[in-house]
Amino acid sequence: MLNMSGVIYFKTKYGATEQYANWLSQDLGFESKNIKKGPKPGSEHIVIIGSSIIMGKLKARGWIQKYWSIIKNKNVIILAIGGAKIGSKDREEAMARSLSSDILNNVKVFHLRGRFDHSKVNFLLSKMIKKGMENEKDPVVKKEWTEGFDDVKREYLKPIIAYIKGL
Repeated sequence: MLNMSGVIYFKTKYGATEQYANWLSQDLGFESKNIKKGPKPGSEHIVIIGSSIIMGKLKARGWIQKYWSIIKNKNVIILAIGGAKIGSKDREEAMARSLSSDILNNVKVFHLRGRFDHSKVNFLLSKMIKKGMENEKDPVVKKEWTEGFDDVKREYLKPIIAYIKGL
């Protein structure tokens, strides 16, 4: 399908990132590798890194920093999966806190929504989120974070696939 080889590296906490990685793997014919299992980048031309944003930080930031010298001359795409609305300043701030401007200026970042299920997080985090939502003014945001949400959709990958096919 593509003239270039690619690999999808991902780090997931609650499964949304892995779901996106699996769908991309099926759609592009790229192998997907869980970062927790210790893969190192190889000779692929396209490096897709899927990572959740949790507590304001990109979870795969350490892996990206560790292997930046190896992947910096490849086509690097980061899929940032989180609960914050697409386009929110929270997402941009999380990326800036997680990666240097040298990295951010040399990658293509796509933001995707994830999911949040209170039954899958620890009790303390669940309580903190519910408490933090007490003063939230946006009723949609408040409802999502107090009741949970699942906004993982395969259709969100269409612009990413189009971008990769255009490389």
